[in-house]
Amino acid sequence: MLLETGTVVSKSTNMLMVETIKKSTCASCSAASGCGHALVSKFSTNTNQVSVLFGDFATEDVDLGDGVIIGVPEHVIVQGTLLVYVLPLILALSGTWLLGGGGSGLESDLSGVFGALIGLFIGRSAAGFWLRKTSVDQARNPVLVAVNE
Repeated sequence: MLLETGTVVSKSTNMLMVETIKKSTCASCSAASGCGHALVSKFSTNTNQVSVLFGDFATEDVDLGDGVIIGVPEHVIVQGTLLVYVLPLILALSGTWLLGGGGSGLESDLSGVFGALIGLFIGRSAAGFWLRKTSVDQARNPVLVAVNE
């Protein structure tokens, strides 16, 4: 389980919103002076808000402003990456192959582009459905591990 520290910014009956600080290695990187990512990160916010389930803690155990440690299971990161990035890509390629694979010329190319867009839409919809379905599953979401009052 990957652990991260943060601060509680809001809470509801079954979930917390925890603000974490983005970690960056830009300060120790030798290419930071010529890197576009380092430049962009200077102008963006360094915080991230994460929805966290209570786990073994009660709602009364946590107050706004408390420092907390959250845990994210490793398999969630791998599954989430596959779901959000790979599934739409596979469906886009499949849509391109199905609708644009037979012919040649502009009509076939446009059909392939249309198939790719349909595949992307279906992949994005399937990923959104799965994320909503598993939004309260403790095995698939960040969970509160400790409270540092």
